[in-house]
Amino acid sequence: MTTDREIVSVGMGDVRVSKQRPVTFCCVGLGSCIGFCAYDPVARVGGMAHMVLPESQNVSLSPGKYVNTGIPLLFAELEKIGASRSHLQVKLCGGARMFSIPGMNSPMDVGARNIAMAASVLEQQGVKSYRSDLGGSQGRTMSLFMDTGMVTVRTVGRGNVEL
Repeated sequence: MTTDREIVSVGMGDVRVSKQRPVTFCCVGLGSCIGFCAYDPVARVGGMAHMVLPESQNVSLSPGKYVNTGIPLLFAELEKIGASRSHLQVKLCGGARMFSIPGMNSPMDVGARNIAMAASVLEQQGVKSYRSDLGGSQGRTMSLFMDTGMVTVRTVGRGNVEL
C-alpha cells in the first residue's frame, strides 16, 4: 500500500504551519522539550512547534526555541493562514525529566520548567481547554495528521495513543 502523505519533521526550535491535507507534522524524541499542536477544524489549518527551553528575554532570537515565545508565534502563524483562535484545538506533550540527579531539583528539571511555562502562556493567551501528555521520565514522538487533526503520541513501552 502506498501513501501520498508527506511527513514533515519539526526540529528543535521549529514552528511549522500548513493548509495541506496530506501532511503529517512530527516531533521525534521529545524529552524535556514541549511539542505543541494547534488545529482549526473549521479552516482545516494546523501547526506544530518543538520548544526546547522555558523562556527567552529576546523575542527576536529564535522564538520557536522557547515556550514563552513559541506558543504565541504558532498562534500568530496559524491566524495568518486562516485559523480562528476560538476554533483551535490545542494539544501538547513532553516535559519529561530525562535525568535524575540526587540532590538536584527544579532548576535542573527543564521539563518541569517547560510545563509550568506552557501552562502560564496558555492562560495568558486565553486558552482554557487543551489535552496533554506531560511529565514522566520517557521521551515521546508526537504527530499531527493535517487531514483529520488527530494527534498521536508514541512512548516507549506504551505504544501509540491518541491525544
